[in-house]
Amino acid sequence: MSSPSPIAASSSGYMAAMAKARGWGPSTSTAIVAGDWRKIHTTFTETGVEMVEEYDFSTDDLLIRKIRSKTGLGAWGSWNFEVGEPVSKLNPHSDLMLESSSLNPMFVRQDLPTHFQFRIRNLPYDYDNYIIGIDDATQEIVLKTKNKKYYKRMSIPDLKMCGNSSEARLQKSNLEWKHANNTLIISYLKPAFILEQEARNRAAIRKMGTGSTATTGAATSSSSASKAASSAAQQLVAEAQASSNSNRNVGARGGGANEFGGLSGLKGLANKDGDCKQQ
Repeated sequence: MSSPSPIAASSSGYMAAMAKARGWGPSTSTAIVAGDWRKIHTTFTETGVEMVEEYDFSTDDLLIRKIRSKTGLGAWGSWNFEVGEPVSKLNPHSDLMLESSSLNPMFVRQDLPTHFQFRIRNLPYDYDNYIIGIDDATQEIVLKTKNKKYYKRMSIPDLKMCGNSSEARLQKSNLEWKHANNTLIISYLKPAFILEQEARNRAAIRKMGTGSTATTGAATSSSSASKAASSAAQQLVAEAQASSNSNRNVGARGGGANEFGGLSGLKGLANKDGDCKQQ
């Protein structure tokens, strides 16, 4: 395991945008590389918020994002898993209880390069039983069943980085879902500004743990970095287009405009600073 390497949380612009949108304030991040994963620990000093992200070392895919904050008494609260899920620890003395609880619906967010994705396991109902839509007032994805056995609201905090612009607001045309093997999979197409910010973030985290440092709170944007991020985002747009066309050709069954919801959310890339555009 390499020694922790302090990195400016805003070096990619992604963390700074997230912190600003959520009101977390300035932060300090430390990266640790171990085996096939990269772990980034971020502390927001003014608000007492702590965040841990784990990335696949070879693909830079985000596997886990968990957040906790301090209680009124100053103690750390429980971890809230925004992406991924905690590792199960089996207790041989409570196997029967675990087996029973494992039959309950289990919700987890597991994103794809081009989509935010939510998975709810242990939902045995037929595809036609699910009603999925968007609550425009609360900006949440709402899931309910016709047999009234399950109800869930899902938000995407990442979109808050773009405020109330048209890009950040949920669009039903970008929403799709499918059901297989007792698992309901709900996918939402990532807007262009998210794709570009994530491309910048991937470029920044590759440097973490290699001894590079930067000043906390100082963005290090450059023309070449911006062009690289735009190019990477454009490639993801092309991949989403190919996936959308392929799924329409095979007639995959899913909700929304088409499988993976079409490409209406990918109109225009973010500007050179990674900010979202008003449309």
